[in-house]
Amino acid sequence: MSFREQTAWIGLAAMGAFWLWYAFGLYLAVAEARTESSYFVGLLVSGALVCAAVQAGLSLAARRMPWAESDEPDDEREQLVARTGAAQAYQVLIWSVVLVAGVMIAVSSGLRSGTLSALVEISPAIGALIVATLLVMSIGLAEMVRCVVVLRLYRRGF
Repeated sequence: MSFREQTAWIGLAAMGAFWLWYAFGLYLAVAEARTESSYFVGLLVSGALVCAAVQAGLSLAARRMPWAESDEPDDEREQLVARTGAAQAYQVLIWSVVLVAGVMIAVSSGLRSGTLSALVEISPAIGALIVATLLVMSIGLAEMVRCVVVLRLYRRGF
């Protein structure tokens, strides 16, 4: 397995582990009926920092392996794989941000008109936190799509 394929697996596993941990934290918060936004912000920020640290540490460990060709320049195939993965991730990122903008408009207009607050008790801080979580999720989804495309191209070819 090449170094670039290893880093794609590391990125995919780190993102998946982060979102499982974050979903479990949200489940516990809902079960305990926690509504303070500082808990959610702390959960999101600490999880993102741990995810980045684990991903950087594992990537450095993979780079230090004696068979890793991390110092060699990318050939044409690796450049094409990276470019294709980035292009697919960009499309996912753009469409998910458009979706989040629609959610943001719906949440803000629902809070102003009172229709959303009639359905669910939601404060403006929690509404902003929902939008922030969805934005971070869109970045995570785009990164996971990039990793999957890179892995598919390395495993199956074009």
